[in-house]
Amino acid sequence: MGITVNFTDRTINGFGGDWSLAPIPIHELTETGVTFEDHQAGLFEASVIGTIEFDTGDMEAATKLSGKTGTLDSFYILKCKPTQRMF
Repeated sequence: MGITVNFTDRTINGFGGDWSLAPIPIHELTETGVTFEDHQAGLFEASVIGTIEFDTGDMEAATKLSGKTGTLDSFYILKCKPTQRMF
């Protein structure tokens, strides 16, 4: 799984489902980490919330997709590795 943090746009990309194309807004950015969250309503309700700790690279996130036929919850516990800047 590849997660991209865009500090300029204050967004995160890389989750599957509804978040594979749409960037997730960064809610809070500190010296030690980033918190992100988004909620979308329509035919389905979708939400994501999570954190990335810069010192350890630990990322935790939860996604929820709800519709008439039920709810799908996913939980992620990942170890992020920084990559080289491309510019």
